[in-house]
Amino acid sequence: MKKVSLTITLICIIFLFSFQNPTKTDILLDVDFISQYPPGTGWGNTNNCSQTSFYMAYCYFKNQKPTVQGIKDIDDWLSRRLGLPINQYNGSKMNHRQLISLIFYYGQFSNSQYHQFYNLNKVKKDLLQNKPVIAIIHYPSPGNKEEWIAHAVLIIGMSDEYIYIHDPGKTKGANQAYRKAKFKQYWSYYDYPAFTISP
Repeated sequence: MKKVSLTITLICIIFLFSFQNPTKTDILLDVDFISQYPPGTGWGNTNNCSQTSFYMAYCYFKNQKPTVQGIKDIDDWLSRRLGLPINQYNGSKMNHRQLISLIFYYGQFSNSQYHQFYNLNKVKKDLLQNKPVIAIIHYPSPGNKEEWIAHAVLIIGMSDEYIYIHDPGKTKGANQAYRKAKFKQYWSYYDYPAFTISP
């Protein structure tokens, strides 16, 4: 009886480990991570998710290391060019037109596009071409699970079961794994918006 119990326990442990730590990754881009705070006055005030998602992709293509000063530089540019308040470097929420302007004119990524009703098959094609994708999702706030928020994340990888993102809304938001069905649930709220970034 003890032998059977031990066998069942081992099977359960192996199953749980496999569920939480997928080993088969089709692709995972080597994009450096930085969180959206700092800069700013705190996690409860920061609105720099779009800026930071873009900035991580920007640094990936420019072969640079992301820095807090880099996020501040983007907030400064958005203030000068688009009139968005800096808000003590908490940044401002951005609509898709403003994010497109940032991608095209700050990043100089002239082959980039904004998409509605994008899908994971297209995202996979982008990743296979070494192009990370910004997605706008609707998900529980890291600071308050009862509050759902609009949030920008950077898709950096995909496997058969999982989507891998850099989530700037978390201090340890690098390489976050979401099952595809769960990610699509978050992504579908705004009709699957995506920004494909290409120099």
